[in-house]
Amino acid sequence: MIADSLLIAAALSAAIYCIVLSRKLTRFSSHSDGIGQEIKALADQVQVLNQTLEKTLHDVDSSSESLARNLEKGEAAKKSLELLLASLHDLPKESPDKDLAEPVFARRAQSLPSHAKRG
Repeated sequence: MIADSLLIAAALSAAIYCIVLSRKLTRFSSHSDGIGQEIKALADQVQVLNQTLEKTLHDVDSSSESLARNLEKGEAAKKSLELLLASLHDLPKESPDKDLAEPVFARRAQSLPSHAKRG
């Protein structure tokens, strides 16, 4: 009788232990699905970020090439302007022409009225 009661107690404790393990396993599997979905979502986000990064790097490369070309054009224009400015300094300083310094007024030759003509 003691052996039977110990056997029943052991069976009940094993049953309770199995129920507890079953609940833990059910919770773990539901968390595993949730964790799996989260991992998949994060992997998708990483892929999108990698694509965005590649596009940004491509845009930066093209922008830097464009900037380099514009910088070279600017340097060439700067040199050209410096040469033009230097050539202006090399011109002799001339005094302004006296005829051009004063305004010139000229009258048009008008036909005189017939009574004002001298004959």
